[in-house]
Amino acid sequence: PVPKWDTVYIQTDEHFRKNLPDIYSKIKKLVVDTDRENWGLLCALKKTVGLDDGVNIRCCEFHEYGKHARQICGPHIDTGSIFTVDIMLSSTEDFEGGVFITDSKKTQGNG
Repeated sequence: PVPKWDTVYIQTDEHFRKNLPDIYSKIKKLVVDTDRENWGLLCALKKTVGLDDGVNIRCCEFHEYGKHARQICGPHIDTGSIFTVDIMLSSTEDFEGGVFITDSKKTQGNG
């Protein structure tokens, strides 16, 4: 079979926030807590963007990887965001391989 290369944008029409509010809130909390512990970038944004915690999930994508799906997400830059969060939904026992790579030389912040 030809591998799928589908991206589902689940933030459209606030689908993610409305239909999965607990997961939405947990991800926002993860970002706020991680920022507070490491960089402190969101403090200034609270006033700038007018959000209680300075966090807005601008884009939320679902990508499927596997035997009959994409095998790799090639090098790219996530623009327009201060933070990018990647969450693996499978157990590491369910597959072989898989590497998450970042270019730490291009990160910014206070930490």
